[in-house]
Amino acid sequence: MTTETGAPREKTLIDCHVSLIALPDSDNGCFISQKLLKSPLFRLLL
Repeated sequence: MTTETGAPREKTLIDCHVSLIALPDSDNGCFISQKLLKSPLFRLLL
């Protein structure tokens, strides 16, 4: 990619992410079922 003058354009890095899970804490109100806690997916996400 180049600018209108033909100079190379700097690359820009954009970070977009989503939190899929929150660990339960007495203050945050999150709940994770026992089935999910024991699943391979949960271990992968940690």
